[in-house]
Amino acid sequence: MPAVAFSNNDIAVVAWTFDRHLDGCLGFAVHQIDVTAGNKETVLPALARFENQDKALKLTTEQAPIQKFWWKDLFAKRGSTYQYRIVPMGGTPGEKLTPLKDAPALLSNKVTLTPSRPPFSAYFNRGITATQALTHALNDHPSIQARS
Repeated sequence: MPAVAFSNNDIAVVAWTFDRHLDGCLGFAVHQIDVTAGNKETVLPALARFENQDKALKLTTEQAPIQKFWWKDLFAKRGSTYQYRIVPMGGTPGEKLTPLKDAPALLSNKVTLTPSRPPFSAYFNRGITATQALTHALNDHPSIQARS
């Protein structure tokens, strides 16, 4: 399978590969297909930009494609089932990009964000973010000093 998705109870990760070099490929648009919501398809937000793109703009991965072969979907909701469509994008960086004509879109398997992995359950969270928020709430001065 050229595109595969994995999940835990907190996030989904999708990875993909192609069997050849994709001439003119500037990156990949990642479409989240929410199976739980009747196959509603949404292009995921871009977290990186081309050099000449305004960092203040809210762009999708169609406008600022992912330039690697995997992506974490931090927007997936716990308990929901997703599938991902990966679209190779070409054109001119920072301008209107289009799907590559000679490269097919890839479709991943379906995954559900759940802790249930019989015979066990596994729970993960974003503890680093919570720790930083707590530190800031304490005005960056904990009540006791950390031990070395």
